[in-house]
Amino acid sequence: MKKGVLLVLLLVVTGCAMAPGDGDAVALISVTPDHVVAGQSAQVTIEGLALEPTMYRNANCSGDSIEIDDEFQGAIGDNDLESMVWIDGQHLEATVPDDLPAGTYSVSIVDPRGRSAILEDAFTVLGAGDTDTDTDTDTDTATDCSDNLLDNPGAEDGDMSGWEVTENGGYGWASIVSTYAYEGDRYFGTSYEWCRRFQQIDLLSLGFSEEELDAQPEIRVSEWVGEIYAPDEYEVTVELLNGDQIVINNWTVATTTDGDATCTTADCFWDDDDWVEVSHVFTEYGAGLRYIRFSDGAVDTEWWLDWYGAVFDAAEVIICQ
Repeated sequence: MKKGVLLVLLLVVTGCAMAPGDGDAVALISVTPDHVVAGQSAQVTIEGLALEPTMYRNANCSGDSIEIDDEFQGAIGDNDLESMVWIDGQHLEATVPDDLPAGTYSVSIVDPRGRSAILEDAFTVLGAGDTDTDTDTDTDTATDCSDNLLDNPGAEDGDMSGWEVTENGGYGWASIVSTYAYEGDRYFGTSYEWCRRFQQIDLLSLGFSEEELDAQPEIRVSEWVGEIYAPDEYEVTVELLNGDQIVINNWTVATTTDGDATCTTADCFWDDDDWVEVSHVFTEYGAGLRYIRFSDGAVDTEWWLDWYGAVFDAAEVIICQ
């Protein structure tokens, strides 16, 4: 018998509060990255302590329904941080606006219970003539890499376009609007019976030559997998195919989302819902590559209605020469 749907509503309901860590002091530790060039926006990760949402039982204080308020507010100096998203008890994500003048700014947050924290001199906007202190280099600038070869990789089209669905169990695949999305405003959701799909990329039709492909260019594949409430099963497979569509190399990951299967309370169900990247780089796989087949799928092992299986976002296949 299916369990009832878990209500995840951004509401505040009187009574039955389960908010963890009310006595813990909210604190900010760092902002990453900690600078940007004037005129540019930046997505930042804010690390801190006791960054917890407020959680409640349902209105009549019975059953397993839970309502949460994870709306944090943030500011950089006197300016609002944009698109703030709660990740877990130690991390928030937000966007620094692109219209800040050069200077050094404090970063502050207010949690759903009204508790606040500030980190002084946490972020710098570099002006003309300033030196960018980030010494990391983008490896793609030294390598000729393609754009992402997958269509609709992160559900932003609002449907399953680009994907061939082979299993559509339970409520089936869905493009879900959510602030939880790893990238953009949507992710792909799965349900209480297996949902599977694939894309097959015809490399010659995309303009790659046989000579380029037979030179065994590096192929980078990845996808972000998220957990909804509790651990669920998922799989991602990438196959390299020759002109006869015979597999010449492949990579597979088949596991469960990161979580504590022994957890029985809402407090720990909600503390491990981080996105995890699964990735692989194909090299020295031999000549003959003509197609790439990217497949994934998941199932909700709690057997709940709606879309509580593992979720997918920002799938990528690129070729670097």
